[in-house]
Amino acid sequence: MTECLQGCLSDCLCLSFQICHSECQLCSSNKDLTPNDWIENPDCVAFEFWKNETENELDKQCDQGCMTSLNCCVTSFPCLHGGKCIVAKQYSEQRFVCKCSNGYHGHRCEKMCSPGFKGINCDEKIISCRGYNNGSAVSGYYTIFGGKNNHTYTVFCDFSSNTTWTLVQSYSFENKDKFQSPFSVNNASNRKNVPFWKNRRLSKSKINSIISDSTKWRFTCNYDSNGTVYIDYVRGLTTELDIIHFNDAGCVKVQYINVRGWSCTNCTVYMMQFHDIPLHVRIDFCELNANDWKECDDHGSGRDPWFDFESSFGYYGCYNTEHRCSSSLSATTQFWLGG
Repeated sequence: MTECLQGCLSDCLCLSFQICHSECQLCSSNKDLTPNDWIENPDCVAFEFWKNETENELDKQCDQGCMTSLNCCVTSFPCLHGGKCIVAKQYSEQRFVCKCSNGYHGHRCEKMCSPGFKGINCDEKIISCRGYNNGSAVSGYYTIFGGKNNHTYTVFCDFSSNTTWTLVQSYSFENKDKFQSPFSVNNASNRKNVPFWKNRRLSKSKINSIISDSTKWRFTCNYDSNGTVYIDYVRGLTTELDIIHFNDAGCVKVQYINVRGWSCTNCTVYMMQFHDIPLHVRIDFCELNANDWKECDDHGSGRDPWFDFESSFGYYGCYNTEHRCSSSLSATTQFWLGG
C-alpha cells in the first residue's frame, strides 16, 4: 500500500487509488466527483485523500503519516505545451492548476487558442508577435489583430533572440522609390503576387497598434536570405525614437549600431525623417562618425546638397554598395518593432 500511496501522491493526475489483490491502480477521479462510475468490487480496496478541514490545504495531506510531503508538480508533468504546474493550495476537484503558455488553454493546457488569441480563456487579442512568445515559438508567419477595424492579419515574427520582433516593413533596393515616405504617412504596401520581402509595409494604424506593445525598434539587411546579421544593423528604444512623430534630423541614442564595420554601443547616431524623406541613418555625425562615408557628386541636380551624403537603412539618395542593404538590386531592408 505504501508504494501505491506514494505513486498516487507523486502523480498530480491521481485523485484516488485502489488495490485489487496485489495490483495498484491509480485513478484520475474519485467517488465524490463521479459517483456513478464507481462500482463496488469485493476484490478491491479503494483509498481517497483525506481532507483537512482546518488547514484546507493539499500540501498538508502527507503530514499525518509520511516522512516528507510530496510536490506532484516536481514528480510529474501534467501541464502540456510548456505550461507551468502549480500545486493547488485549496482543496478542490484537482490537485494542481496549470499556467498555460500563450496560445493554449484548458485544465492541462491541452487546447489551442484560435489564431490571434491568447490567455487562459483565449479571449485576449494578440496585437504583436510578443503575444506568441512562449519560449518555444519558431520564427514564421502569425496572425495578430490591428488596423482601423481591429481585424486579423498576417505578420512575420522573429523569435531568434531575447527580443520578439514584428516585421513592419521590408523592401528590395530595386523597389526603394516606392518607400520614400515617413512612417507618419499611411503608405501600406501588401500587393498580391509580389514577394513578401520585396514590397511590404503595414498600414499606419497597424504600425501604431504594434508600437503600443513594443519597447524597441531595429533595422536589418537581407533578413530574408541571411537571418539576423549584426553587420549593417541598428537597434534602439521606442522611448528614444518616436518613429511616427519624428520629423527632424539629429542625434538619436541607440543600443547598438554597425554600418559597414563601423560600430558603437549605447551611443548616438544621426537619423533623419521628414514629410517627404523616409527614416534612415547617416554615419557622418554624432558619436558614430565614420571617416569613410561616401559623398555623391550630384549637386547640379537641383536637389538639396544636404542629402548628397551616404544614407543607410533607407532613402538611398546616395548609397554605398558595401552596405548590405544597398549591395545589389535584390538586397532588402527591414524595419521591425519588438520587445
